[in-house]
Amino acid sequence: MSGLHSHFKDMISRINNLTKANATNSATNDGLHSIIFNPALDTIGSPSAINTTKRNFKSFTKDDLITHPRAPDGHLIPAEPLMDGINHICVNFHGKTQCGKMMSNFYQCEFEHPYFGKFQNMEAFWQWLKSTSRPDCLRSMRAKEAKALGKTLTKRVVPFFYETILDANYHRVLQTPHILDEVIRSTLPFDFYYLHQSSGIPIHPNDREKQIFHFELLRKWVKGEGRPNELNYKQVLHD
Repeated sequence: MSGLHSHFKDMISRINNLTKANATNSATNDGLHSIIFNPALDTIGSPSAINTTKRNFKSFTKDDLITHPRAPDGHLIPAEPLMDGINHICVNFHGKTQCGKMMSNFYQCEFEHPYFGKFQNMEAFWQWLKSTSRPDCLRSMRAKEAKALGKTLTKRVVPFFYETILDANYHRVLQTPHILDEVIRSTLPFDFYYLHQSSGIPIHPNDREKQIFHFELLRKWVKGEGRPNELNYKQVLHD
């Protein structure tokens, strides 16, 4: 336990340093922050020619982080919900583990992104980022309300959308000690699915593999195994 407490204190120190670094970046980098993604290589965290000449962070690929069994066609095999918390962590607000619940977009947890500002949960940020109008009322909404409003809003194509979601989630976890503690303690592989309301059959979204990759990557980062580089936030908001 003392080892965990020591690690936790080290993480708090890293959070404080990150906050100071973000304040400096905000004043000097004209919207350039946090994370770089190379879609051609399908990797995140790789050193980039953009503002990373002195950095040497470890990069990870999907093959490095996704260990789930695959079918002959290469797709991940369906999850077994009864094994949630035993051989995997389902990231879902109705999942069986505290870590899975807390990592869900629907978990109520205010955070402040260094560029985009405050939100009450990740679902509110998700809907705000995808909408053309980006209404500020979404910032204070609970997740269910934000999703309902999001369905009525006009959507836009967001450059590096999933990478920006990962970036916001990273800041959220670092700012929330009880979530950070759960993620640091976790060891089981993440999975991403929800259950049909009447049958209980697991339903796997089309972005299942991408979401798993990002949750695994976030865990690596908060455990100190690499960290994100830069993402141009102004480009993300460009219509």
